[in-house]
Amino acid sequence: MNFLALQGSYDSDESAFHGLRQFNRIELSDDAYRFKAGLYIHGANHGQFNSIWGREDSGPPGAWQLNLAPLISGEDQRKIAEVYVAAFLAATLQDDARYVQLFRDSRTGADWLPNHAYVQQFTDSSFVALADFDEDLNVRSATASGATISTSGFDLWREEELKHRDELPQGTNAVILGWTGDEEPVYMIDIPVDFWPDAAGQEAVLSLSVSASTETPPKDDDDADKDSDESSAPVAAPRFTIEARHESGLVGRIDSVDYAHLALPLKVRYLKPEGLNKKRYKADWEPVLQVFEVPVSALASDDIASIRQLRIRFDSNEPGVAILDDIGIRHD
Repeated sequence: MNFLALQGSYDSDESAFHGLRQFNRIELSDDAYRFKAGLYIHGANHGQFNSIWGREDSGPPGAWQLNLAPLISGEDQRKIAEVYVAAFLAATLQDDARYVQLFRDSRTGADWLPNHAYVQQFTDSSFVALADFDEDLNVRSATASGATISTSGFDLWREEELKHRDELPQGTNAVILGWTGDEEPVYMIDIPVDFWPDAAGQEAVLSLSVSASTETPPKDDDDADKDSDESSAPVAAPRFTIEARHESGLVGRIDSVDYAHLALPLKVRYLKPEGLNKKRYKADWEPVLQVFEVPVSALASDDIASIRQLRIRFDSNEPGVAILDDIGIRHD
C-alpha cells in the first residue's frame, strides 16, 4: 500500500502526530514500487481542513482559551491539503512519478503551496537501512550486517524510543546526539563491503531523517539528565556536513544547506494560559523528523561501492542536540 498522513502543528484536538505511528508500522516490500509520506504543517489546526468547522477546535467555553493567533488561514490550509492529496492520487492511482518528489521536498511545489513551514517524512520500497536503530539500543551497532558506529566530540550519545507529546510511543527508535562546542562532533558509520545494493541504471540516494531537539546538551556526564530545563535550550535548525570515505581517505563532502531547508523545532502553545497549556498538552514540542536526501554521486562520483565510511559532522559553533533516524540508501 501507499500511505499519506497530514498533521497540523496547532491541532489542539489531536495534538500529537499519531499518523507517524501508522507510518512507522507500514513495511514496504520491493515487489512493487510503493511509498509512504507524512506532512507536518506549522500553523494548521484540526478544523480548517474543511470550510465548516473553522479556527476553533473546541466549543465554548474551552474555545475562549485557545491561542488562535499563530494559525494560518483556512484558505491556505485547504490549499495545502488540495495540493498534497491531488499529488498523492496522481502518483499512486495514475502512476505519475513526477509528483513523488513533492513528498520528498516541499520546495518542488513552491509554485502551488502557500509559504509556510513544512516538515516532511518519506521513504519508499527501495530503501535499504544502514542504521535505523530499531534492532537494539546498543549505540555502536547498526542495522546492516557488519556495519558499526563510532563517534567523537559528543557529550550526549544514546538511542531511545521516540515519543509524542502525549508520551505515547511513535513506534521507532532513534539516536540522540548532543554537543557543547568544545570539540567537533562527528558521527561515523563503517560500511561493510557487501552493503551497497545492486540497482543498475538507477541513482543511489543517501536518505536520513533528522531534527534538532529542544533538549539541553549536558556539560558533563553528571548533567546528562534528558529532562533538564528545555526552556533555555538553543533552538536552531540542524546544520551538518556529510563525508564519504574510501579506504584511502576522503572522496567527497556535501553541506546540508545545499540540499535541504531543515526546519527548526516547531514549538506550539495551544492555550493562552501557560500553566493550563502545560498541564493539558505536557510539552510545547514533539519530535517530528524531516527526511533529508542527497545523491550518493554528490559524495562519490564513481566507484560508489567502495565507500567504506560515512561521517556526519555537526556545526559546533553553538551547543545543540540532534535526532537521527533511518539512515540508508534508496534508488530513484
